[in-house]
Amino acid sequence: GGLLVCALLFLAAAILGPRWGMYLEKQKIRGVDIVVALDVSRSMLARDLEPNRIARAKRELSQQLTERGAFRGANRLGLIAFAGATSLRLPLTTDHAAFRNKLNQLRVGSVPRGGTAIAKAIDAATDLFAVSPPDATKIILLVTDGEDHEGDPVEAAQQAYKEHGIRVYTVAAGDPTSTVGAQVPMNETPGALPLLHDGQIVFSKVADDELKAIAAAAQGEYV
Repeated sequence: GGLLVCALLFLAAAILGPRWGMYLEKQKIRGVDIVVALDVSRSMLARDLEPNRIARAKRELSQQLTERGAFRGANRLGLIAFAGATSLRLPLTTDHAAFRNKLNQLRVGSVPRGGTAIAKAIDAATDLFAVSPPDATKIILLVTDGEDHEGDPVEAAQQAYKEHGIRVYTVAAGDPTSTVGAQVPMNETPGALPLLHDGQIVFSKVADDELKAIAAAAQGEYV
């Protein structure tokens, strides 16, 4: 009887399958390919966000995209800086430490040509997805105040979605509720004098209608 009881106990233990120590297990997870296009034009120095638009944007991007969460580490990230021209800073990679490093290095003036050319940024971001699998989820995260000086960004976004299945999400860097916008300082030094043009202080207002139209054209969202 005792042997029978022991046999039943050991059988129950075997069914439970106790394990100890360490073991390796492969998991297949799918991430998202995200190219961040960050505006580094002078208007991104405006202080309607603290401490200014570009600093706040970099902080939020780093927190939202690279902090470890469920499957977040599987996402591939790329980085483009743009003003009147574009500058590739990082192709698509799962090296999130490299993404944070390149993002932190960006400053207003990182792209030598002034102005804001959003259509060029969308086109440059689209080119980075050439390495993506055909069925990959492809997203352009466009972070800008939306003041565009050349090209047709709505058409560029629409083309990116129709031809490549790339969705464009637009993030307004600035306060869209301000009626006149915010003063643009000469540099990012605290207390810097405002930028002047023909003797008048330069203001920058978030072009939220433009950013909403870009997102809508590429089946994305505006925030």
